[in-house]
Amino acid sequence: MTPDGIACMMMRGGTSKGAYFLADDLPADAGERDRLLLRIMGSPDPRQIDGIGGADPLTSKVAVVRASARPDFDVDFLFLQVFVDQALVSDSQNCGNILAGVGAFAVERGLVEAAEGETAIRIYMENTSQSAVARIRTANGRWPTGLCGRRIDRRGADSRSTRLSDLYGRRRFKLWRIAADRLGRKRDRGCCLHPDRQRNAGRCHAGGGFRPDGV
Repeated sequence: MTPDGIACMMMRGGTSKGAYFLADDLPADAGERDRLLLRIMGSPDPRQIDGIGGADPLTSKVAVVRASARPDFDVDFLFLQVFVDQALVSDSQNCGNILAGVGAFAVERGLVEAAEGETAIRIYMENTSQSAVARIRTANGRWPTGLCGRRIDRRGADSRSTRLSDLYGRRRFKLWRIAADRLGRKRDRGCCLHPDRQRNAGRCHAGGGFRPDGV
């Protein structure tokens, strides 16, 4: 935090969009930090008209990132969900979409030195004490902002991709675990979302143009 304000990077990750902050730029006290984030996002207000939130839970998200003091990690990442119409900020869960932008943010903010070609950023997720590695394309010490031909259906612009894995390079790590027991399922049946178990929409005789209320 400076007399001129607080530096913030707005970035889309997956199907969400969030505000990315350096931890040192926010108050150390969690209550004071949350009150500040509510003001920044414009909550509580269904339209978030006085802030940068997009009047939707998918666009009212925050990443707080710091250089990690843990020997096996480069950065620590805390995800915060800022409620739209309530004066509430929650750290009770992770967000894989916002996680996808942490590597690029760490490089752009100088927390990690970029390699030529590809940079691997080891991330400790404070919400759940889990780990991930984000691999992003880098050149000339930066994360290139040019387009790469990747896109999500119903989104007009191309974007850059991030490959996520665990510390051992496995793609099937339990990043988005759900309360499978409460769903009455065994833990070896669908208790997490695996990146390599996503199904092509065409195989389900469906396109990619569904609106959220139609899925």
